[in-house]
This record gives sequence, C-alpha cells and structure tokens, in this order.
Amino acid sequence: MRRADEAAKQRGRENNARGEYFHRGMARIRGETRENGWEREYVEPSNGQRIDQARVYVNKDQRAMREYKSGRIDERSLNQLRGHKELLEKGIFRSGEWVTTTPLAQAPPEFRELARQMERDPNLNFRYVVVSRELADRAIELGQQLAPGVRQLELVSSYALDRADRARRRLEHIREIAKARERAALFRKTGQLRDGVERGRAEAPRVIEQERQARVEAERAREAERARDMQNPVRRVQIETADRVAREFLAARGLLRDDKRGKDSARQADSIAALERETAEKERADRAAREKAEREAREAYARHLERQGIRKDIVELIRHQEAPVTAHERDRGLGDDAPRVQGRSRDTGGRGIERTRD
Repeated sequence: MRRADEAAKQRGRENNARGEYFHRGMARIRGETRENGWEREYVEPSNGQRIDQARVYVNKDQRAMREYKSGRIDERSLNQLRGHKELLEKGIFRSGEWVTTTPLAQAPPEFRELARQMERDPNLNFRYVVVSRELADRAIELGQQLAPGVRQLELVSSYALDRADRARRRLEHIREIAKARERAALFRKTGQLRDGVERGRAEAPRVIEQERQARVEAERAREAERARDMQNPVRRVQIETADRVAREFLAARGLLRDDKRGKDSARQADSIAALERETAEKERADRAAREKAEREAREAYARHLERQGIRKDIVELIRHQEAPVTAHERDRGLGDDAPRVQGRSRDTGGRGIERTRD
C-alpha cells in the first residue's frame, strides 16, 4: 500500500513537471516573453485567480491571457474555464486562449459545451487551441532547457523519493536483523536450558550419592559423638556390674543375707533399665533432629535446583528421597521397654535361687 501511494505521488510530480515544461516551451515558441508584455503565473487581483500567461504590461485593449494544458481535462479545468469566462465578460482581458494537447471532443461534455459556447461568442474572443504531439514534445524539451530550477526540483524530488525508499528498505532490514537476533537469543536460551536440564539429569545420581555419603559421614560422626557421651555411663554400668558380681560372690560365701542380696540385685536391674531408657530417649531425639535437618537440607537443595532450571521430576526425586536407616540402628531395635534380665545364683546352702528383673 505504501509503495503504491509513493508511486502515485511520484507520477503526480512527474505530470506536474511535464506540464511546467510544456507551459514554458509553448510560451517561448509563441513569443510570450516579458519583453512582449507577458508575465508568467499571473494572479488577477480582482478575484485572485491564477493564470499561466497574462499579457499585462501593455495597453488595456491588448490585455490577453493563456492557459496551457498538457494533461487531461477534468472538473478542475471546468472551474478554471468558468473563471476565465468571467474575466473576459468583465473586460479585464480582451482575449483568451487555452492551448492543450487534448482534443475538445475528448473533454468532459460540460467543459466541451462551455468551451464551444465561449468560442461562438464574439465579445469574448476566446479560442481552444489543440497542438500536435510533435509540437508538444518539442515544447516540453525546450521547457526543460528553460527551467533549470524546475528540473532541479524534479531531480530533488526524485532523489528524496529514492532516499525515502532506501530508508524504508533499511528499516525493514534492521527489523529483520532484530527479529533474527531475537530468534537466535531465544534459541540460545532454549539450548542453555536444555543443557542445564541434561546436566542436572546427569549430575542427579552423583548429587544423590554425595548426599548419601554425607548422611553416612554424619551418622559416623554422630556415633562417635554418642560413644564419647556414653563413655562415663558405660563405665558406671561396668562398675555396678563388677560390684554386683562381687556381692554375689560374697553372698555365695554366706557373707550377705539373702534379703539384702535380693534388694541389691533389684536396685541394680532398675539402674540398668533406667540407663537404657535414657539412652533410647536420647537416641530417638537425636534421630528426629537429624532427620529434620536432612529434610530441610533436601528442601533447600531442591529449591536451589528449581532456580537453576533443573527438571521438576529430578527435583521431586531429590526432595522426597529418605535417609537410609543404618543396619546398626535396625539391628539394635531399641524399644520403650527395658530388656528382661534373668539369672540364677546359689545360696550358701547350695540351693538355687531364680531372680527375674523387669
């Protein structure tokens, strides 16, 4: 659409330039020069109408006007002719001519009728002159030589049109380059995301193994710390066990009474049971705290992977992975109840005594 509009404008400029050359050339051929009293592009003060050629630098009886048309006759031409008729009727000009390349038979009917009416009126002294194509071409060629400024204007207009067309093509080229760059950037971003997902998929087993190793190391560190914490309680149990063995040995020798021996054994069993319950509670609390910390660590790492663009299924795999239960914890099987301890001893008379500690 824009190209069609620009082409139409260019044709209009070319037609205007052609009409200007025709006007100048025919006026020179017909001797309508300033020396002969003619003025080009004259504007009549009485009604402001523009006239191509007007002979005004002469006596009033010699005043004349000319209109030059190298193109088609249209509605605008009809209005001009009416204005010229008015000037002739008022006597402002004593004669008038229309010099054109269009035969009157090819003009619009209303224009043709008005022109013939004006030609028939002797008071108007009007003529409609049709020149040959050869004379028109010669006049146009002469007009080009006589109007360097107009020629330059035409060249400038053509140059401006070419420059505008080049600017339009350059803008389209820039837009295409911008679109290509956007597509390339999107392609690179998509490739980077795909590479990140592939790396995440490839690194997921290694990350999981690293987490497992970290959990194993944490378990080992916890076991070592627990062993250090349990050092004194274990020693206490060992001492109490040694005392119990010594008392049982003395009881077997008759140095302690049976009732005192039974009370001591019961107290020892209660102490061991209380110690084991305390140990089990501490282990459960440690395990709960460790599992909570591991869950929080997994959640934080999963959020980090999501921000890095790692695939959602890999993130969910890491988020829901549970820490393995060590064989040591499984085999130990600590419960809420203290283990039952049974044993037998003999009194001083060699009689077997059975003791049950809950």
